[in-house]
Amino acid sequence: MKRFLELLEGDPDFRQRVADGRTPRQHVLADAGLDLPAEEMAVFWGLPSLLGQTVQEQQVWRDAFESSRLGRLWIAWDRAQLTRRSKLAEACVPSEPRARAWRKRRLSRARSEAIRVEDLNYFPLFAFELSRGCSVQCWFCALDPEKLEGVFAYTPEHRRLWREVLGHAWALFGAGCRNAMCYHGTDPTDNPDYFRFQEDVVEILGVMPQVTTAQPLRDLNWTHTLLDWQRRYPDSHHRFSVLSLGTLRRIHQAFTPEELADVSLVMQYKEALGRRVECGRAAARSDRLEAEARYRQSMSVPEDMLRQTTCECTCGYLVNMVTGRIQLISPATPSGQAPLGYATHAEGTFRTGDEFRAFLDRTVAECMPEHPASDTVLRFWDDVQYERLPDGFSVTSRFRRQAVRGSVHLGLLGDLIHTGERTTAEITETLIQAGMPVLDAATWLDRVYQTGVIAER
Repeated sequence: MKRFLELLEGDPDFRQRVADGRTPRQHVLADAGLDLPAEEMAVFWGLPSLLGQTVQEQQVWRDAFESSRLGRLWIAWDRAQLTRRSKLAEACVPSEPRARAWRKRRLSRARSEAIRVEDLNYFPLFAFELSRGCSVQCWFCALDPEKLEGVFAYTPEHRRLWREVLGHAWALFGAGCRNAMCYHGTDPTDNPDYFRFQEDVVEILGVMPQVTTAQPLRDLNWTHTLLDWQRRYPDSHHRFSVLSLGTLRRIHQAFTPEELADVSLVMQYKEALGRRVECGRAAARSDRLEAEARYRQSMSVPEDMLRQTTCECTCGYLVNMVTGRIQLISPATPSGQAPLGYATHAEGTFRTGDEFRAFLDRTVAECMPEHPASDTVLRFWDDVQYERLPDGFSVTSRFRRQAVRGSVHLGLLGDLIHTGERTTAEITETLIQAGMPVLDAATWLDRVYQTGVIAER
């Protein structure tokens, strides 16, 4: 069933055969190598026509899907997958309280202004680059890496530094490191020693890092090794970026549906009807973006005006082991200050494990206050729309609206932050003078701060 949906998404010929109904259904399935009962797939055949239907017609289809046996089976499996990943994400909480609070605020901010997908929950604290540059050079790459210039070889010296880096990360953040990944703007297959580095991650952090590769067919032995690791660590989940229809078909020929059950195929080509994140390298290719938009229009795919603005998921440290560069980053809407879809809060270099740990300690102390300092001037982010309410206030951003209501004092709190001229201490004192209990004044101000709507560097 997963493969059926992959073909429906990524293969226009299969999509057309499903839609027109001229070929017997069982033949369509058999030709695609799918062992599914056509008579029980009736509701699935209606999927291609959903794009052109009204909301009411789509709801009728959903009701039929949820009442069918195979529909219920798919929903149960899909929910189980999401639940498993959500539980893993919930367990990856930094033991360092300042880092924990900082990530919560930054992710709340990201979900408000940059990331619309509410069930996206994979936000690694560490993204380790084991290469400098990328050999693939996709035209749409939002992270715009340079061409491959070198890799971090698994020499005795590098192994020692790598294990020190992992050890320092674990010592400071504990289980928060367990969603680390060993790539970012690079492809894991570019480093021939990738699995040797992965073994150290498994030993020190206790998990198999998530892998995304655009080259699953480059070396089938490499990819089968990845899938063997996945069978040993079934909680892991990986992704293949599929760059063309031909690649999709070759992937389906090379691997069975069962082998890819826990591998997401991310379709990155025009015929798959998806749209690129207009960031990084893609932002400079308006011709390709316009061509894809025309193709989607010809296929009656609605243009979503509130599209996701970044593909960045790292909320923490981006570390390049080749260059020794380390950055503290978080997802953000692309701009002149964040051209690649992430904000950079601090950066530095390291050549030793001690220098790596020093950067972690410094950035936690300087960039991750658990609560606003008394002398910090508080204001809402520039893109936040503020509205005063009779008993409070609301703030609205690109993808979210939040309201604080219950008393006139809360309205005053919103006004004081909205002016952008008062410090934490001044706002608290003004609220107290207006009759708000001392504890309430401090608590409510901090509660608003923790939602991520107040600007931070």
